[in-house]
Amino acid sequence: VVSTQSTGTYKCLITSNEHGETDKPTTVNLKVFTVTSTPKSVTTDVDQTLTCSIKELDASGTPATVIWKDTQDVEVQSSDTTNYELKPGTVNSDGTQLSELVIKKDKMATFADQDSFTYKCSAKSAQYSDSPASTYVDVVANVEKKDKEEEDGGSNAAVIAGAVAGGVVFVAAAGVAAVFVYKKFCLATTVAVVTPPV
Repeated sequence: VVSTQSTGTYKCLITSNEHGETDKPTTVNLKVFTVTSTPKSVTTDVDQTLTCSIKELDASGTPATVIWKDTQDVEVQSSDTTNYELKPGTVNSDGTQLSELVIKKDKMATFADQDSFTYKCSAKSAQYSDSPASTYVDVVANVEKKDKEEEDGGSNAAVIAGAVAGGVVFVAAAGVAAVFVYKKFCLATTVAVVTPPV
């Protein structure tokens, strides 16, 4: 059962005013779990994992059924192995289940021009199948952009074959980019940095 009330044991009693009869009280166990997520910083050139946390389940008990929705509010299917991998997770001794959605590299590349994107997750009790699902929780991914200095150093700098005084010559579009290349790639004892006129 998903509710704003607290987990506990309740009594259900039915009384008939018409017939003056009262049924014996029935014990009802109410179990409430919480669904949360923490924003995550991601890059778009590798697989990324989003996590949905379900807490207050029975310790080491039956995992909840977790449903994921994509940025278009469409349910993610386990059969879509080209774009995703669903990892339901298990319930640990603290009653917490971590459900993961792995977004494959090719799918991540579609978010490269965005600052952030949002998936959603919801949980439903697998133990009590008649219970309603929780409301959807936003799972936010903030896209990390490459530093411009790194981009310049990685794409604009050219390594010229050959050696100068036992070292390597780097030609860069700007002095800053040349320094980056020096730090990242230089293994030679002597390095000459050549910066063309601006």
